[in-house]
Amino acid sequence: MTENIDITLADDELLTRSQVCERLKITPKTLYLWHRAGTAPPCVRIGRSIRYPARLFDEYLRSRVQADTVAEHDHD
Repeated sequence: MTENIDITLADDELLTRSQVCERLKITPKTLYLWHRAGTAPPCVRIGRSIRYPARLFDEYLRSRVQADTVAEHDHD
């Protein structure tokens, strides 16, 4: 699934797959499975490389925390 995202990369750090895995404490295989499921952080392809804009990665994390918090309260 390809999603068009309006981003400006000039001021945004680009994270590697390894950096994203390290920050999330997951394996590369898990990140791959998240991509297939459409639940991975937003990324951009630059040639054959995949990079994760740090700003979008941070937004992804915030949205996951909010979503998980809401889901937890729904079960109360």
